[in-house]
Amino acid sequence: MRRRLITPPDVQDVFVSGLGRVELLAGGIARFYLYREISQEDEEPEHETVLCVVAPVSAIAAAVEQMVAAIGGKPPAGAGRERRLS
Repeated sequence: MRRRLITPPDVQDVFVSGLGRVELLAGGIARFYLYREISQEDEEPEHETVLCVVAPVSAIAAAVEQMVAAIGGKPPAGAGRERRLS
């Protein structure tokens, strides 16, 4: 059974262009480096890390399934149960 997701109003969105790398840490934890592309005039775009997410490796497969379901238009089990705190 999925638990309800509670999102406080002060949680900020962070725009990212992609995943730069994944670093495996001790204790079954992974760090994901998310970046945005920045470019100067007449230069190759660079990737600037804007967010690191740390999560247990055991949670990654379920997260990927949920992302694929959302992108494919099929809601994952338990979807629609998010609520925002005001």
